[in-house]
Amino acid sequence: MSAMAWLDQHWVWGAAGGAPVLLIAILVFLGELVPAQIAAALCLPVYMAHQVEEHLGGRFKHFVNEAFGDGNALLTDRAILVINVPLVWGLTLGGFLLSLFVAPYWGLLGIYALVVNAPAHIGQAVLLRRYNPGLATAVALFLPVGIWGLVQNADAPVAAHLACLAISIGLHALIVAHLFVRRSAFRTIV
Repeated sequence: MSAMAWLDQHWVWGAAGGAPVLLIAILVFLGELVPAQIAAALCLPVYMAHQVEEHLGGRFKHFVNEAFGDGNALLTDRAILVINVPLVWGLTLGGFLLSLFVAPYWGLLGIYALVVNAPAHIGQAVLLRRYNPGLATAVALFLPVGIWGLVQNADAPVAAHLACLAISIGLHALIVAHLFVRRSAFRTIV
């Protein structure tokens, strides 16, 4: 097995180990951060906890492929790795770093990732009338942390809110577009 194939299969263990380490780091530096930065800092470990629920054992991949792809591989291990590590971790970590070094409100990048993802899980549950992997943490973690983060950034410029919301919606739209392209490719083959 190549290193990339191994990473495709096991990246989620980095989230399982990383979330508690990051929470401890946040506690250590809590006194150095303003509330908007604390909200931004919480986004990555909260998202990592969500990723464990969602992806451990290939749960979300199997759910998406069965529910939306008629069993075809709409969502692959490589796509999941790319979506979650460089994109999600990059977005939330980048938002936190920008909140530290540019302005606290740039943590909205990670906050809106939570706020946009939660309704997607809730909508799937309502539409399909069943649990989907990630739903529990989306409701229990994303909504309260996301809403609290928005409150902590209530005085942020409207342009920052709109830019961060647009980036998060755009990334989620790219994922959905990827699934539609894959789905149409399978339908063309059959």
